[in-house]
Amino acid sequence: MEIEYFYNDQNIFIISNCKTMLEGLEFIRKDFKEIFEAKENANIIILKTENKLEKIQSFESVEFKSKKWLVIAFQSDKRQTVIIWRNQNCNNFHQLKLDEKFSIELSNFLLETIAENINNGILVEIPSNEAAKFLALTFIRDSNGYNLLMKAIENDKFDLFDELMKLPFDLHDKAKTIDDEEVTAADIVWKKKNQEILLKLLENNSPFPNDFKENEASEDIKKFVKVMDEMHSAIENKNKETILKLLQENSKLLYFYSIENYSAVGIAAELEDKSIYCLLIKNGCSIGQFEDYRIILKYIQEDSSFESDLTKGDMKDDYSFQVAPEEHLWYHDHNSKAYFGTLPAERELNNQKRELFRVINESKDGELILKITAYDGRIKTYLDFANDSVMFLFRHIDKNSDLNFGPETTGTFFPKKFNIFIGAKKYDDSKNTIAGILKHEHCHLALLLVFGNSCKPYRTEDEQNHNRFENVVEHCQNLLNQEIIIDWVFDKVFDGQKYIYNYDPSVWHAELAVRVPQMITHYNDDEIKLKSRREIFDQLFKYHEEVIMPAMEQFLFSKIKNEMKFDLLTAEHKSIVLRSFNDISVDKKLNVARKLTSKEIEKVLSRKINQQIFKWYQNYQK
Repeated sequence: MEIEYFYNDQNIFIISNCKTMLEGLEFIRKDFKEIFEAKENANIIILKTENKLEKIQSFESVEFKSKKWLVIAFQSDKRQTVIIWRNQNCNNFHQLKLDEKFSIELSNFLLETIAENINNGILVEIPSNEAAKFLALTFIRDSNGYNLLMKAIENDKFDLFDELMKLPFDLHDKAKTIDDEEVTAADIVWKKKNQEILLKLLENNSPFPNDFKENEASEDIKKFVKVMDEMHSAIENKNKETILKLLQENSKLLYFYSIENYSAVGIAAELEDKSIYCLLIKNGCSIGQFEDYRIILKYIQEDSSFESDLTKGDMKDDYSFQVAPEEHLWYHDHNSKAYFGTLPAERELNNQKRELFRVINESKDGELILKITAYDGRIKTYLDFANDSVMFLFRHIDKNSDLNFGPETTGTFFPKKFNIFIGAKKYDDSKNTIAGILKHEHCHLALLLVFGNSCKPYRTEDEQNHNRFENVVEHCQNLLNQEIIIDWVFDKVFDGQKYIYNYDPSVWHAELAVRVPQMITHYNDDEIKLKSRREIFDQLFKYHEEVIMPAMEQFLFSKIKNEMKFDLLTAEHKSIVLRSFNDISVDKKLNVARKLTSKEIEKVLSRKINQQIFKWYQNYQK
């Protein structure tokens, strides 16, 4: 085997003469470190078989930021082409098995072409072969595909645009122009006066262009605007019948933006109409991404019955979510930021940040908590390695907030914007302490997602577990009254002068529920102390293990199950390997050859998926 440095300084490796899958993987295991020491900024690695292709001579140097920096193509012992790739900071390899007609030469050519085109910010065409098409689109989605979407619009490549629009891009994202102006895809299209493409963007939840003028729009766009106006008018007039009708007729729309980019949910919140707000949320609508989340009224956040309303009944599933369960650490790494005071951190602190999530993930409940918060897809975590308190970094990140934190606040979950702030100065002295605080805050969010009910560890209507946890609280209070030495993690919860600071009794349930996960990680290296805390707070630990963890598992499994059903029932994904379970083979003829009705499809899929969920659960328990 040999390493060939194609393209000179373009930071791309071609590793050739790998005859089998095992040989290629073994080579990476042994020499991976040496490869990256040779070229620290390498973006793509392509493993090839001994079949060599002509080297690509011309290659323009451009900036390339990829979430996937390892791409492998080679042949298995059964003469079947296998493409394997691994996400950055993820230990799991993903593989896509291609049919026999899809030769190893073609797979190598495909990977080289994709690498070249993406680095140059272009893609000439999407491959027609189904397996190759899936690979190409997946690779694009996880690299700088949104820029390719912009390029396709700018260069009038509308066939490519149609293919790229099938990927889960967020059309609120902005790219910088030559003049350093930040624009959305809709801004570019409106400037080019391509009204047909603009309509497609709007129908896929894009905001309106900044300088949009209705009188200059096409008739089709005016019809679209009219529907948006009807929704906003129905909200203002409290006409639920019309709202439901519009929701059913426009089921793909999440925001129902006005031309000023105010969402339907945002308007309902500003009008203080709780019932309309709940109706929109239950039917899958979201507040606009350019709106201030603080318009969600205080009474809504304080009213537990409001959260209970949202957790009851069937809510529309959000199928745009792309984080597979095994990729949760990758998600948290890319959606968290390390700071030293208010300065963005350098590499060493980013490694410490990753280490904190790794420590949390070592425990069974920690892995569950991180998977749930990653699955939601909204949380962002900020860590300050220069201060014990979150107050400095919070003021820096959210300059307009009227909230104040004191020097004793080492961690906080800010639900309005789904932000977590951690003061991590003591990392070097006590890594497990900081990891425990980080886990504590993520557990607050996990409880909110699983139970609603203001982060309490039971649903609003669950009287049995409410009473059980009330007994747990009383038990803990009695221990304090008996002057038993209580660990610092617990001594903050209850009202009393001998404790560091006090919580209001209204949040005792929510605060006490996250103490067990925090303790498990806090005493990660001290089994004796953890055992003693478990014996003292036996009722609290039992509640965590018998109620909270099973509810979290069920929540995660149900989300995965819905995601899998969606993937299997979507025509474009007939031949893919599922995001979450790459070893599940998909019956390509499920909907075509058998000509099943939707109910029959549901029955078949449920049976298949439940079998896989059970297998996955068994492996998880091990």
